[in-house]
Amino acid sequence: MTPENMDLSETIRSLVDRGALFVCCHSAGKDSQAQLVVLRSIVPDDQILVLHADLGDVEWEGTLEHARRDAGNLPFRVCKSERKTFLSMVEKRGMFPDPERRQCTSDLKRGPMEKAIRHFLKEPGNERFLERKLIVNCMGMRAEESPGRKKLAPFKFNEKNSVAGREWYDWLPIHDMKLEQVWQTIREAGRDVHWAYRRGMSRLSCAFCIMASQPDLRTAAVHNPELFNRYVELERKQGRSMLMPKKGVPQFLEEVVGMNVDEVREAMQRRDTDKAYHVRIESEDDTFYIDALDPSCAHELFHMHLGEASRESILSGAPGYLFEDGEVQAYLTKEEMVSLLAGTMSQDDVDRIEVAKGPLFTASDLRREMLPYSMPPAPSMKEAEPYHMHCAA
Repeated sequence: MTPENMDLSETIRSLVDRGALFVCCHSAGKDSQAQLVVLRSIVPDDQILVLHADLGDVEWEGTLEHARRDAGNLPFRVCKSERKTFLSMVEKRGMFPDPERRQCTSDLKRGPMEKAIRHFLKEPGNERFLERKLIVNCMGMRAEESPGRKKLAPFKFNEKNSVAGREWYDWLPIHDMKLEQVWQTIREAGRDVHWAYRRGMSRLSCAFCIMASQPDLRTAAVHNPELFNRYVELERKQGRSMLMPKKGVPQFLEEVVGMNVDEVREAMQRRDTDKAYHVRIESEDDTFYIDALDPSCAHELFHMHLGEASRESILSGAPGYLFEDGEVQAYLTKEEMVSLLAGTMSQDDVDRIEVAKGPLFTASDLRREMLPYSMPPAPSMKEAEPYHMHCAA
């Protein structure tokens, strides 16, 4: 039980004792995984159902399989809209969802999941849940994620679904968890995370989510070039951008990502050939954050090791240097640093930098296996030494 929810302990314990069915809505993301760990520490396994809303080809590859693995031996069900997909919904409406009208959530997740819960109650062997009609729907939203989610009630009675004798509650078991606590919970439980996090994604939802940050969209594009192309073509066809306009100006996906479709495919090819570079980032107080980043996992390192705020701070303008044998070899501008670390720098620009500033070093892809989920947010040169020594080998 997390600190914010300690006052709910008696209520939750009462619901457990009354034999309630606790439904873990599992997206395969880190928050869902942490939520399931918390649930299993409070609720008996035979009172937990893990439920995944399958969004089809707009999800990251392996999302459904990862959620199923994380559920382990718990009952696991998959639900999917029978009438529409995300892209067909966008085509029919002539526009993408927006933060105020998130049909992707209501039509493709919440609606099908509520229907799946009702069907589960009627399955053979679940008579006790059908008789009790007591449901606790558990979701992994956290207050830290956004001002809107901060305002959500951690626990509430769901009047809409409390019909036909049912008693239905909505619970956010990890609402007050911080990002580092989420990673720690997953790590201590011995669970693995979806591979997209290891490629730099800060969250796992649709590969191209309307709520995603620019770094996440850029990472998603490099790893999903054909899906990126479908979104770009849909934007062109409709004349509307996927993202909300900024100061009245549309933000089209190619512009936000900083690459067109052909450049994304080129970046993917460079990634697949394992061409990578050693760079080092230095903060204003001369402490080294991390050493030897390569395009395929740079965002992963920023997210896993430095945290969201530190990553954004570094990408927004901290100077970057190329090093060889402990000596500064060259200075990279902010634009060069972001492009290089994101894996989106064109080969022509890479060649230009190497001619002007000397060769960039190749990094080993095997390094990923050596990385923990987290480390101090501002390690000293000595603290970072095990990482850069391994990379330099």
